Amino acid sequence: MYSNEIEMYPDIIEWLKKNLIQKFGKKAKKITVLDTHDSDLSNFIMQLNYQKFFPEFSTYKIRQDITGFVK
Repeated sequence: MYSNEIEMYPDIIEWLKKNLIQKFGKKAKKITVLDTHDSDLSNFIMQLNYQKFFPEFSTYKIRQDITGFVK
């Protein structure tokens, strides 16, 4: 079905977003799910302006494939 791992990401993002909406949709102000494999997590936190939620975000020098944020 998939020729490589990255081809799976859109389907995983869709699945995770639906799952988070189902679990937190009534209480959440915003749910964001991103493909974060190509940059450090700290960069995505800055792009979303979520630094106030992650005081030590600059230390998040990891690359996760998919990341979900529930605000």
